[in-house]
Amino acid sequence: MSITFLDNLQHYSSFVVKARFSDLHNHLIIRRSSAIANSSAFLDFFINSVGFRMNYILNGLRPNITLPSIRGE
Repeated sequence: MSITFLDNLQHYSSFVVKARFSDLHNHLIIRRSSAIANSSAFLDFFINSVGFRMNYILNGLRPNITLPSIRGE
């Protein structure tokens, strides 16, 4: 997220002299909050849907959930 933001900041830096500061400031604020919202939504989805459940299953913290045995027992 921060790498993309910095790359965009460098890309737009040639227009800083022509643009008014307030317009540039609002543009960067919108881009930054959008990137933060997208990444946090993805992390919430990943942790709640995949990571959290797989950690509990694989670590045996939920004994009521049984995985199929590899040996077919």
